[in-house]
Amino acid sequence: MIDGARILIVDDDQGMRETLSQILEEEDYLVGCAGSGKETLERIAQDFCNVALIDIKLPDMSGIELLAELKKTSPDTAAILITGYASIETSVEALNLGAEAYIIKPLNIEEVKTRICRALDRQRLVMENRELLEKLKKSNEKLKAEIRKKEALQTKLIQSERLSALGELAAGMSHEINNPLCAILGRTQLLQRRLAKTSSDPKIKEGLDVIEVEGKRIDRILAYLDLYCTPSMVGIRGVDVNGTIEKALSVVNVDSDSSNIKIQKKFDSALPRLMADETGLMHVFMNLLRNTRDAMPNGGTLTISTSRQPESKMIKVIFEDTGEGIPKEALKRVFEPFFTTRDPGKGTGLGLAITYQIVREHGGDIAIESEEGNGTTVTITLPTGKESERSQQKKMSRKGGLK
Repeated sequence: MIDGARILIVDDDQGMRETLSQILEEEDYLVGCAGSGKETLERIAQDFCNVALIDIKLPDMSGIELLAELKKTSPDTAAILITGYASIETSVEALNLGAEAYIIKPLNIEEVKTRICRALDRQRLVMENRELLEKLKKSNEKLKAEIRKKEALQTKLIQSERLSALGELAAGMSHEINNPLCAILGRTQLLQRRLAKTSSDPKIKEGLDVIEVEGKRIDRILAYLDLYCTPSMVGIRGVDVNGTIEKALSVVNVDSDSSNIKIQKKFDSALPRLMADETGLMHVFMNLLRNTRDAMPNGGTLTISTSRQPESKMIKVIFEDTGEGIPKEALKRVFEPFFTTRDPGKGTGLGLAITYQIVREHGGDIAIESEEGNGTTVTITLPTGKESERSQQKKMSRKGGLK
């Protein structure tokens, strides 16, 4: 039984109300009375009652009608209907509407007490179960949030380890590969010049052209690897992020007449200067612009926005395009070295890996949201102020040991 439970007696007979009140008050219940359906609903709206004893005959509405309204406004209130004119139809209707019991006059007081106790016990169980479910739901949501957080941290850790391993590998291989590559390209060009004088065999020329193209491709990959291995943050100073984006746009020329790509700029004019390496940021923005251009071969819209996040002392840069989007299975791997969704020979798979590394060197973060066929949104957050500069110098010092 619920201690101090509130009982509301609803009956138009004053004598019945007073008698039941005295009996139930001796059981330590808090008892109130109402003589009509309207009065009942007004009292319930003001104060919750645990159990309502409702007479089936009321002056303004039937007990059945009152029960229906009561369950709408206070579904947790247990209702026990009382009648002197029992019928199967009304009892079934009352139970279907959620009545706890259906008692016939003249009342057996012990039966009334028993019915009230049972209603209160059931009510207590319902409320306890609901509270437990709410606690479990909150705990489950908190657990899911922790799992997501740990998965994100694990992903970043794996990514950092992969990039670190790539840097160590590239530092050792770059010099060894460059020497024979220079010989291959040099000899290929020499043979091409001699072939032009001594032979017109198209197959030999075609073969040499392929060797040259693929050799230059290897050279580009090595250049990317060298960019990753060489500490990029060698010129930390106050950088105008909006101005750096404008410079990148002038270099990449995304919105050329032939591209059919429209650019919308939503720059925060009050953006503070960022302590950063402008060359590194230029590389980040240029790479994102090239990716955007390639993702919209038939044209589209690129929206670039910048904003200040005063509460976190961050600058946010967002590149949002209406391009082809990234397949779900590929989205998880976009920052992996050598992973690319482009056709063979059209991408090294290092652009976003290096972009990720540069952003992380600056103490920032980068996230990509995309859905195949519905465009891509890249969000970069970068810290401002002295704290950012110290973080960058620390990362640069650690990075410098790769070569």
